[in-house]
Amino acid sequence: MTDSSRQKAAAAEIARLRGDIEKYAAYLGQPVERFLNPQFVSFHTGITPQRVGELLQGAMPEVEPEGKEALEVFQRRLFRERLNFLRDTRTKCGGEPYSLRDMEEATNISFQQISSLLNGKRSANAAHADRLERFFDQVSQRRTPPSRVPRGFCHRDEATALITHLTQMVDTDLRALVLATLAEEFDSTSVALRGAGEIDVVTLLPVLAQLRDEARARRGG
Repeated sequence: MTDSSRQKAAAAEIARLRGDIEKYAAYLGQPVERFLNPQFVSFHTGITPQRVGELLQGAMPEVEPEGKEALEVFQRRLFRERLNFLRDTRTKCGGEPYSLRDMEEATNISFQQISSLLNGKRSANAAHADRLERFFDQVSQRRTPPSRVPRGFCHRDEATALITHLTQMVDTDLRALVLATLAEEFDSTSVALRGAGEIDVVTLLPVLAQLRDEARARRGG
C-alpha cells in the first residue's frame, strides 16, 4: 500500500469515527465540539490543536514513510516532537517543566542522552522510550483530572494517534456515557445493561432515542 493510499484510508477512518461521535453527541443532546475540542484532543494525542482541527475537517494525515532511512528520520523527528510535547504539557504543580535532571533521576537515562533525544540528535531505543513514557504517565495520573500517557505515545504518527483516541471515545467513553444515561432513563428491570457488552450502541442510537422519547412522553402524560 502506498503512502497516498494509507493516508486516504486513515482519513476515511477518521471521518467514520467523527461521524459516530456526532451521532453520540446528537443522542446526548450535546454539541459535538464538547467531545472533539481541539485542545482536549491535542493533549491526549500530542498533535497541535490547529492540526487536530484540520484532520477532523478531512485533511490528509501524516503516516510513517516507506524506506529504512526515511523512516528513521521520521521517527527521530516524531519522537523529539512528542517528548517535547509531554514536557510542555505534563508539568509540575506550578506549571514549571520537569528539568532534564528531574527526568534523569526518575528514568535513569543520562542527562546527555535525554538532551540528545529532546534535540533530535539521536534516536530513542525501546527501553528509553518506555521509561520516559512511564515517567510522564505517572505525572499525568497525579494531575487533576488524572489522565494517562499510553505506551507508544512518542512513536505514533498523527494518523495512528488520532484514530486511537477517537476509537477510545467511540468504543468506550461515549458508549459508557450512553449506557449510563439509559440506566437513568429506565429502571434497572427494563434495561439489562450488564448484558450489553457486545451491543453495537452506535447502530442502536436511533432506536434508543425513540424509546427514550416515548418513555419521557409517558412520564409527562
